[in-house]
Amino acid sequence: MKNALFSAVFFFSLISALQPGFAQITANTKIIWDDFNYTGWSDTAFLHFGWRARTGTAGTPGNGNGWSENNITFIKDALDTTNMLMRFSSYTNGQTGATSTVQTQADRQPRECVFGTYAARIKFNNAAFSGTNVQADQIITTFYIFGSLEGDGVQIPGWSYPYCTNCQNYSEIDFEYGPHGAWGGSTQALYNFTHSGTSYTSQDPQIGTTTPGDFSGWKTYWVTVTAQGATYHVDNQQTANHSTAKLNTKMSLNFNLWFNAIGSGGSKRTYVQDIDWVFYAESTNLTLAQINTQIADLRAKSRKRFEGTIGLLTKINYHYPQRAIAKDFPVIFRSDHEIEFPVSGASMQKVTLLDPSGKMASTLPVVQGRAVLHSQPFHRGIYLVLWKNGGGQKVKKVVLP
Repeated sequence: MKNALFSAVFFFSLISALQPGFAQITANTKIIWDDFNYTGWSDTAFLHFGWRARTGTAGTPGNGNGWSENNITFIKDALDTTNMLMRFSSYTNGQTGATSTVQTQADRQPRECVFGTYAARIKFNNAAFSGTNVQADQIITTFYIFGSLEGDGVQIPGWSYPYCTNCQNYSEIDFEYGPHGAWGGSTQALYNFTHSGTSYTSQDPQIGTTTPGDFSGWKTYWVTVTAQGATYHVDNQQTANHSTAKLNTKMSLNFNLWFNAIGSGGSKRTYVQDIDWVFYAESTNLTLAQINTQIADLRAKSRKRFEGTIGLLTKINYHYPQRAIAKDFPVIFRSDHEIEFPVSGASMQKVTLLDPSGKMASTLPVVQGRAVLHSQPFHRGIYLVLWKNGGGQKVKKVVLP
């Protein structure tokens, strides 16, 4: 009986290991981990790890209202004062406009994630943190993974990423909670959307699952992505299984807190979302218990943030890749095949990039305030960025780490 039981367990384990997309963490598994231990949105460590706070008024979501980096703060965890949380605070006074309704978003700029396990521990809230709670304020509080790259490269105005209108690949994975309802409905619910289409504008095909209920309080939101689709969970509850989704575009980690609709009038009210940590393990299909084990191990090793393989966790001198920062010209190396230059100025028409050897890598037209180059491999080294703005030419040295 013992041998038969062993054989059955071994056979089941073998079958599980051979399932497409099924894998466990090894020393060679690449992970991304952030415990959100920063002093503020402008903390150099926050920026070097690839995070950017959204600002401005253009674009969607948010119906043309404002976005502010000042809505992102880092606070001590009331349940554990040794732990820090990232807090989003979005507010409205019942009027639309750049200063009347101001929302919050943080994007991790590198797009380098496809298959694997994604997780974040988040506290969603059902009512306003300050001011009068207005049921007609349809606040959308989220954790989402996004990516679009190849195609015509035409940007949609105001977006923080260079979306394209005719992408060969477009992928998005959403946890979106509407405590006051959303998209015209009044039912409190969690929405899981998976986009895996060829065009952002059509978002085709889009798969959506609505799970009515109260999702306030601290919970772990996690999703496993394989070639067979995406499976969503909140703690131990499976909320969606989008088995027909074919995600194949590199994606990034993102959070936002925005208004789908606003109750008219009234005084200022603020809604908050707290984020404890975010985690990604490439090419894995983990359980919640396995995720929690990894988080406990990372914290036991005092890793505030980490990007690399598991085997490097024991290397005291290992440092995660730092993203390029240039305050007056914030060049963003999104991946080995994509680079973005957010620029401004009425006279700005083109940007010239010189590679480390001094040769011209490309001349980029400026469209909608950004010059974007992709589908070309970039090598480590010093790049010179030349641009004309106003009366003359300027040069900025940028290091690709």
